[in-house]
Amino acid sequence: MSYNISHYISLINFIAVTIASRGSLIVADSLIIAVTWWKLFRHMSPVNTVLFRRHLTLTDILLRDGE
Repeated sequence: MSYNISHYISLINFIAVTIASRGSLIVADSLIIAVTWWKLFRHMSPVNTVLFRRHLTLTDILLRDGE
């Protein structure tokens, strides 16, 4: 089975588009996470930082916030 040059060019284009589209999604997700963390920790009061460093467990949070 022989392939001509146009087959290889289309394969290279497909790979390039796939890498570009997935790469842009990864960058967008990383940017959203970074901005969220930056905004969250920038607005934390000193009281919240003390509570945050206490290493709350899931049970502590559920008991505190549960209804």
